[in-house]
Amino acid sequence: MPRLRMEKASAWCPVSPSACASAAHAGEDIVIVAHGGSIRAALAHALGLTGHQALAFSIRNLGVTRLERVASDWRVAAVNEEPWNAPDWE
Repeated sequence: MPRLRMEKASAWCPVSPSACASAAHAGEDIVIVAHGGSIRAALAHALGLTGHQALAFSIRNLGVTRLERVASDWRVAAVNEEPWNAPDWE
């Protein structure tokens, strides 16, 4: 089982937490608990959107948004995913 380490990003990162997280933890999974506005900002960065365009995203409370680093780019794997709910296939 992987070791879980919790730390405050600002404690170890003098620049931007996302830049340090992707460099310092390359190849690792990172879990970040964030406010909807921060999630929109991350989506805007990943998709090359303006802040105004990112406001179109509705971020659900407790929803899971997954961003994946692919070489020097980002891939949006999921927005508002609720893995604890079974899909409704009807």
